[in-house]
Amino acid sequence: MEAEARAKLQPAMQELSREHPSHASDIQSLHGWIVNSGAQERQRMNAYRIHGATGIGLETLVRILLWGTQSSIFELHWQQHCPHCNMITAEYNSLALTSGTSHCKMCDVSFTVDFKERVEVSFSLHPSIESIEVPPFCLPPRSLKPLAQLSLVQGEIEEVEFEIKPGVYRYYCPITMSMGRLHVDPASKAEESELHIRQLQDNRFDSTELRISEGLVHLKAENTTVPISGLIVHEDRLSDPIPFQDLDIHLTGLEIIHYPEFREIFGNDALSDREKMTISGVTILFTDITGSTAMYETLGDIQAYNIVRDHFQILIQSIEDRGGIIIKTIGDAVMASFTNTDRALESIFQSLDRFSHYNEEKDTTRQINLKIGLHSGPAILVNLNDRLDYFGGAVNKAARIQGLASSNEIAFSQEILDYPPIRRMLLQRGFKRIYRRYSTLKGLSGSHPVYFLRIGQQDPDSSQNPGRSQEVESSLAGAMQ
Repeated sequence: MEAEARAKLQPAMQELSREHPSHASDIQSLHGWIVNSGAQERQRMNAYRIHGATGIGLETLVRILLWGTQSSIFELHWQQHCPHCNMITAEYNSLALTSGTSHCKMCDVSFTVDFKERVEVSFSLHPSIESIEVPPFCLPPRSLKPLAQLSLVQGEIEEVEFEIKPGVYRYYCPITMSMGRLHVDPASKAEESELHIRQLQDNRFDSTELRISEGLVHLKAENTTVPISGLIVHEDRLSDPIPFQDLDIHLTGLEIIHYPEFREIFGNDALSDREKMTISGVTILFTDITGSTAMYETLGDIQAYNIVRDHFQILIQSIEDRGGIIIKTIGDAVMASFTNTDRALESIFQSLDRFSHYNEEKDTTRQINLKIGLHSGPAILVNLNDRLDYFGGAVNKAARIQGLASSNEIAFSQEILDYPPIRRMLLQRGFKRIYRRYSTLKGLSGSHPVYFLRIGQQDPDSSQNPGRSQEVESSLAGAMQ
C-alpha cells in the first residue's frame, strides 16, 4: 500500500475506533490487514477472506465495514455473477440501480439474477483514500477446468505449455473482457503448436479466431498496454449453472440485507419500483399475539398497548440476535426473514424463553402468548413504500401456516423439518413429539403437510378445531433414524 494512502487511512480508522470503542481491537486488526494486503485484495474486499485471514468474527467484520461507509472509509459494491462462468456481468454502487436480469458477454447468455447466489457484496477503500485503476474481476471456478490461467502486469510476457484435444476453446481476459475462440483440429502429425496472443489497448486481443492442431501447445501471452490483464483457456461451452457451494465463499446480497446496520445506514437504498430480484431460498417467520383484541377490551388501550410494545421489543431483539430482520409489522403481527433456518428456530426459542420469564407472576390477562409460523422457500425481493419487502409463494405459505397455529404453538412446513439440523435441535430442546396434519392453504393448490410443536403440557382442544382430529403424532427420535 502506498505511503500516501496509508497516511489517509490511519486517522480514519483511529476515528472509527473511537466511535466504536468495544470493537477497537478488531478495527485495528482490519487496519493491519488492509495496510499489508495486495492491491487486488483491496480492490474488492471479500469479508469472508478477511475473516479467515484475521480471525475477526464475520458479523463483527461486516458491521465494521458498514460503519466505515458512513465515514467515507469504505464503499459498498453490488456485483452480479454469471451462473455459468461466474464472471462479473455488472456492478452497481447502489441497490436502486440494480437489475433483476443480466447478460454475460463471455457466455453470450442472459439470465435472471438470484439475489441469494449470484449477487456478491464487496467493499473497497473510498476513492479519497485510494483509487485502484483496475476494473473488478474474478477467476473462473475449478469446475470449468481451465487448461491455462495466466496473470500479467503491464510489460510482462508469460509462457506456458499444455496438452489440448480437438474441439473449440475459449480464451479470454476476465479483466478487460477480451475474448477469442481457438479451433483445435485432429493432428496430422505429432508436433508442437505455437500460440502468441497479445492484449491490445481497446479491450481486445490481436487475434479473435485461431486454429491449431491437437497435442502439445506452447502459449506466449503478452501485455504491453493495460495495468494488468489475464489469459484463461477452457472449452467453449455453456456449462450447467455452477452450484453455489462450488464457488469461492463470499458475502451475498441476501446476507447483507439481514444486517440491522445495513438497514440503518442504507435504509433508503431500495430496489427501483420497476425492478424485482429472485431469491432461490429464504426462511420466513410470522408471529401473532393470541387474544390481543380481548386484551385491549379487558385492559384498555394504554395498558394493552404497553404490553404489545414489550412484545415487540422482546421479539425484535430475539430475531436480530439470531441474524434475522423485521420485514414489517402488521398490527400485532410480525413478519421476519432469515438466511439460516436453524437460526430462525433459535430466535423463536429465545423469544419464547423471554416471554415465559415475562409472564411469570402476571395474571392471564397480561400474559403474552404467540402463534408462530415458519416456512422456507423461494421469494421475490421488491420495493414496497421505499423499503425492501418479499412477495411470492413462500411468503403466502408461511402466513397461511401461521394461521393454523394455536396459542403457544409453532407450526412449520415440510421444508423446515427437512433441514438437517432441525430435528436434532428440537430433541436437544426436549421435544419428543411432533404433530402433523395435511391442510389446504388459501391461495395455494393441493394439500400440504404442516407440523406442530406444542409449547407446554396442554394440548389444544380438538373440539375447538376440527383439523386437530386429523393430526398424526410421531416421535422425533424415530424421525431421526
